[in-house]
Amino acid sequence: MGRRSSRLLFVAALALVVIPVSPQSGVNQTAASLPECATDCSVQVGCDPISSCLCDSGIANALTACITTACSPADAVEAKKSQAETCDYPVRDLADTGIAVCWALFTVAILFSIFRVVSRSKVWGGAGYWWDDWMLLICLLPTIGITVAGYLAYQNGLGKDYWEVGIPGIETSLKYFFIGQPLYIAVVFGTKISLVLLYLRIFLTDARALRVICWIVVSALGMCLVAFEFATIFQCIPIRYNWTKFDGGMGHCTDRQAQVYAVAGVNILFDILVIFMPLRHILKLGISPMKKAGICSVFLVGVVVIACSCVRLHYLVRYGSGDNITYNYTYIAIWSLIEVHLSIVCVCMPATAGLAYRTWKF
Repeated sequence: MGRRSSRLLFVAALALVVIPVSPQSGVNQTAASLPECATDCSVQVGCDPISSCLCDSGIANALTACITTACSPADAVEAKKSQAETCDYPVRDLADTGIAVCWALFTVAILFSIFRVVSRSKVWGGAGYWWDDWMLLICLLPTIGITVAGYLAYQNGLGKDYWEVGIPGIETSLKYFFIGQPLYIAVVFGTKISLVLLYLRIFLTDARALRVICWIVVSALGMCLVAFEFATIFQCIPIRYNWTKFDGGMGHCTDRQAQVYAVAGVNILFDILVIFMPLRHILKLGISPMKKAGICSVFLVGVVVIACSCVRLHYLVRYGSGDNITYNYTYIAIWSLIEVHLSIVCVCMPATAGLAYRTWKF
């Protein structure tokens, strides 16, 4: 009996190894877990919900269009996640890149701000603080805010495909993305005001025409800052619709893409104007070569800021689009953070060069 039992156990074990287990139960389980609306859409496009035909671009686009109208946001996320698993979509995650950019540039901006504060201090041989310095310190507050908001947005799903994030993560990341928008406007327009105030401090009596232009530009920048802040904060009514829209929240928005293009366009025009309008007068100043180098460094960094603004403008075409929103907003956020922090560096360059010169002489 013992030998016969051993043979039976061996045969049973061999059967388990040799006979393949049908995957149909797993397939049925996957199909059963799909939302009913997604299954209906699969039937409409003529493709089994767990078949590889879903990976065909034409069928995939038709299915996405159907699911968008027929399914709730939560069901649409589940359906897209199932399609991603069926088609072996690569897992994309740019969150770490965004966070690294966020904190690295913030550190650089804070260091240059400290250099400027020290350089302008009378204790360290500086001339003391003026309105351009106070304006910079004011700009540091929204700079800190947008850095923290960017970090939290990436922590909660920004930089990943939306089907990997889920509805709670989508809403949270969009909330922090929205918080960063008015802070971005405050910094990029505020730093330009600080830079024009610097020109007014440099050109005290001569270049009267330039001083008049500077005051006009300061007034225009201030009005644009207030107008764009108001338009951005209230681009959707209620405000929370900026992040609840994806989950079927109730509300309405302005043409947000047209709005961000308007802000970006005006911002770039002011960048060009503010950076280059005093160049001819600065080259005529009777100041040391080191001071001229410090002032000219503003223009070098300013050109980089303008380039960042133009690159950011390229990615704004995806703003307001519901197509993979957490991933498509990644580069908008990254280039916004780069522009914000380099704007701080730009207005700190002359004072930093002065500090370096005095330290070298010492």
